Amino acid sequence: MYIDASGSVNDYLPEIIGLLRGLRADLKTVFLFSNQVIEVPFKSLLKGYVQTTCGTDFDKAVVVTDGHANMTAGYQNKLARRRFRTLTILIPDKPDCPDFTPFGVIKLEDAIR
Repeated sequence: MYIDASGSVNDYLPEIIGLLRGLRADLKTVFLFSNQVIEVPFKSLLKGYVQTTCGTDFDKAVVVTDGHANMTAGYQNKLARRRFRTLTILIPDKPDCPDFTPFGVIKLEDAIR
């Protein structure tokens, strides 16, 4: 699982981590990304450990984000050709993320329900 850990997502991390708590028996490691991808033991994330460069690079897989970045058209085309499917969960700060819409986007509040 990849979680956006950029500065603009920081305020929402407790909610995001809370959403994932139920997976603690199955999820051993998560990857936090900003401009770098960092592997973090899930237990450490549950304790509040977050490392970030505060930027966002969407040329990496995304699961939970605020959508404040973009993916190059070339990369979007590569993913489309490979029939890439993922679920992007947007936190309330941004209502949409056009770059990820073709791959599946929902809002955090809808994921919590």
